Amino acid sequence: KEFKLSDRMPDESIMNDVNGSIIRYADSGEFKRLALNVIARKSTTQEIFEYRKAFDQYDVNNDGTISYDEFKSAITQFKNADDAEIKKMFECLDVNKNGIIYYTEFLAATLEAQGRIEERRLAEAFDQLDCDDTGYISKSNLCTVLGKKCSNAYVDELIASIDIDRDGKISYDDFLNAFGQRTNQDIKSMYATSNFASQNSDESEIDETMLTEDHPIPGGKHDTQR
Repeated sequence: KEFKLSDRMPDESIMNDVNGSIIRYADSGEFKRLALNVIARKSTTQEIFEYRKAFDQYDVNNDGTISYDEFKSAITQFKNADDAEIKKMFECLDVNKNGIIYYTEFLAATLEAQGRIEERRLAEAFDQLDCDDTGYISKSNLCTVLGKKCSNAYVDELIASIDIDRDGKISYDDFLNAFGQRTNQDIKSMYATSNFASQNSDESEIDETMLTEDHPIPGGKHDTQR
């Protein structure tokens, strides 16, 4: 269904959580932001429905995207920040580097608004990035995701930022640590010994569209479920 304007104001507590999550997202590492964008693209309409209202508080023009001016106007109502800090936050959300924030990019920045992300969802994201099922996220895997944005220096920097044992690849432990979570042995065992990877093999076939396709906005003109 389509949202009425009167229904577009979220609870104040939710808006505070969303704005706080956006600020923390901008301060997080680049790899974590990349992984959050992968998770955001797996979110269902039901999971992210409430954040449509928060998105509307930024997208005042109601065109389905957030411009820099819209972002600045909204975030300064929550945080006293100078232009340089606001620009940095905006650029962190603008993963596609096209000067606007799409709905899925907004979702990625707000996923942690209600607390830590479930480890099962982190495991699914790890499996999707580990698209050749080696049990590690390699330089080649990241280049598959990044496509034209891939460069040796950038990918090396991404890996080094969370590669604790300095073996040049990202283990599941490394991945969980990037989210501030301790390794869960049950989920590790599930990933290593069960059919978890094969069950998600179709989802592991990824390409550059992972970072370019946008979620339809619930109730928006491109939402085929409305």
